[in-house]
Amino acid sequence: MSVSIKAKSSSGDSFYTVDFITKNDTLFVLCDCPAGEWGKFCKHKWQLLNGDETMLADVEEHSKLVAMNQLAVEKGLNDLYKDIDVLEKQKVIVAKEQKKQKSAVKKALSKKKVLTEDEFLEVHAPLYAADKNIAYITYLMAKEKEVLEKKLKDGF
Repeated sequence: MSVSIKAKSSSGDSFYTVDFITKNDTLFVLCDCPAGEWGKFCKHKWQLLNGDETMLADVEEHSKLVAMNQLAVEKGLNDLYKDIDVLEKQKVIVAKEQKKQKSAVKKALSKKKVLTEDEFLEVHAPLYAADKNIAYITYLMAKEKEVLEKKLKDGF
């Protein structure tokens, strides 16, 4: 079985085609957007798999969307995204801490005293740590999305 759904492009003036193909009880999901064609994580596939009606370029395809979302849920879609979801939550927590650190650095630097290099580095150390942590979480998310994209392409 093969079902095609038109997904809105980011610019809104065109659409991409997301193909949902079932073969031997395995679901494959492909998109003809630039990211999809390069084998990258694609928001069009992901949002349609999750039943996001706002992604539909043609509202007449609503029933197809509902059917494909139901099939994806039956195939364990939520399990595919579980690790990315955990990382996204961690990133939010670290970003809040980063914001606090930026405020503390700003306050420390606003004092009239000129800091030595060691004092400056000490003031910035927590902010550097938060920046590094966010960069690493972002890297891990990208890697998890690569794994997810491979599963969508190879079938699940």
